[in-house]
Amino acid sequence: MPLEMHLDMVSQLPQDAAINPGNSGGALLNMKGELIGINSAKYAADAVEGMGYAIPISTASPILEKLMNRQTRDKLDVSESGYLGISGGDLTTEAVQMFGVPAGAFVRDVDEGDAAERAGLQKWSLQGLSTENTWSRQWK
Repeated sequence: MPLEMHLDMVSQLPQDAAINPGNSGGALLNMKGELIGINSAKYAADAVEGMGYAIPISTASPILEKLMNRQTRDKLDVSESGYLGISGGDLTTEAVQMFGVPAGAFVRDVDEGDAAERAGLQKWSLQGLSTENTWSRQWK
């Protein structure tokens, strides 16, 4: 049975606790230190101090239980495992502002003959997601 999940903003807990970049998925705790949600999104703008949203633990618990009890496939030998074949790095805030691109990652190097090269990724390209679509830009 496939795991299905549909969460909209109505089913999420609004909160004003700080959510630092990369901390989505972190715990939302009450004053007693009890887990009450899993941080899932944040909204920040000039007009808003910072609004976060968390999946209530009552919604997340059954999903976590299914995931923990799911039977996984056999462990693969290293020779059978997937390999993208890039060296990458994060874009700094300064680079995002300087080049006018959404936050993402850049490809430092592409390993010859591996999946990334076959897929068309190129050295020094930028990779990321915007709210509208996936984007890619090549640095020259």
